[in-house]
Amino acid sequence: MAYSIQEQHSRDLDWYFIDGNKKPIHVATGGGKLPKIIEENDEKNENLHAQILQLPIQYEIEINPILNEFVNFENEELRELYLTDFNEMAGRGFISLDKSNLGNFEDGIYHIVAYPKGSIISKGIELNIDEFIANDLIIDTQKNSSLDLLKLFENDK
Repeated sequence: MAYSIQEQHSRDLDWYFIDGNKKPIHVATGGGKLPKIIEENDEKNENLHAQILQLPIQYEIEINPILNEFVNFENEELRELYLTDFNEMAGRGFISLDKSNLGNFEDGIYHIVAYPKGSIISKGIELNIDEFIANDLIIDTQKNSSLDLLKLFENDK
């Protein structure tokens, strides 16, 4: 099966890849277009996501210090609610990204929301996911499991 266009538009889907430094990345689509490999493998992506949600939260987290340049919060309560899932992913060892331009389905620009403390990340970095797709850095959900991801986490302790 595959994610339909309607499903991609209407859901905030999660998917994962490894960056050039072998860091695990979590992406929340915010109703944006998925990379083709993820779009075509909805069941495998959902299974991977379920496995990742079972990983323990074991890392201290940091929030992007310029997050307010990407997301406007009416109050602190809404900010904390927004951060919940991103903090949990960062606590599992992922650099966690959100879509920067909501409402623009084709736009592949994302910003960092939260990340494990001590990660080497440039402050204010914006990542274009299309660049990672071109470099074959997407996690192949057919070949990787949460156990493979755990091996990556061991290097960060």
